[in-house]
Amino acid sequence: MIAFDSAEGGGVSRTHIWTVDGEGSAPRQLTTGSGDQAAPSWSRDGTWIYYSSLSQGTRNIWRVRTYGGTAPEPVTRTGSGFVAHEFADGTSLLYQPEDSDAPLLLMPLTGAAAPRRLVDCVRKAAFAPAGPTIVYVPCASGSNPPLHALDPVSGKDRLLGTLEHFPQGATHVGLAVTPDLKSIVFRGSLRADGDLMLIENFR
Repeated sequence: MIAFDSAEGGGVSRTHIWTVDGEGSAPRQLTTGSGDQAAPSWSRDGTWIYYSSLSQGTRNIWRVRTYGGTAPEPVTRTGSGFVAHEFADGTSLLYQPEDSDAPLLLMPLTGAAAPRRLVDCVRKAAFAPAGPTIVYVPCASGSNPPLHALDPVSGKDRLLGTLEHFPQGATHVGLAVTPDLKSIVFRGSLRADGDLMLIENFR
C-alpha cells in the first residue's frame, strides 16, 4: 500500500491521510475532522502510519492504525512536529519540530525521556532512516547540497556525496534510502502538491 495526504474537494484546504493499494485501487481515508493532516510515513512493521496534524493552531505528530479500528493517538504533545520517520529499532522516532529547515530530533516512543537533538539544522523533510544509519541533507545553499550519513549511537557523521541536479531554491524535499545505502531517491520541488504516479519496470 501507499500512504499519502490529499486535500478535500470543493475548495476546502484541509488535508487528510489516505492509503491506496500499490496498483492504485481501494483508496481509504484514515483521518477525518477539521484538522490538517499531512506528511504520512509508515512504521517499520507496517501497522501504524505517522503523520503531522495541525489543530487549534499547533502541530504535533500523531499516528493511526493502518487498517483502522482504533482512534488516532498523539505521539508528540509539545506543539511541535512536522515530518517523522520511525527508526529502525521500532522504539524511537526521528522528526523535525517545524515546517521548515529545522533540527533533527530523536525521541523514544515509550517512557518520558526528552527528545535528543541529533543535528542542529536539516533541510525541510530531507532525512530518512537507513537501517541503523540516518541519511540527511544539512542546511546548506546551492544546487548540489551535501548528503550525510549519521550513526546516532556513536555520533559518527560522514559525507556520502552530493545530490547532483538538485533544484536550487527547492522548498519541498524528500528522501528515500535503501538499508544498504546503495540507492537513494530524492525529491526537490517548488510545489507542495501534485499527482501520485506509478512507474512500472523502474530501473
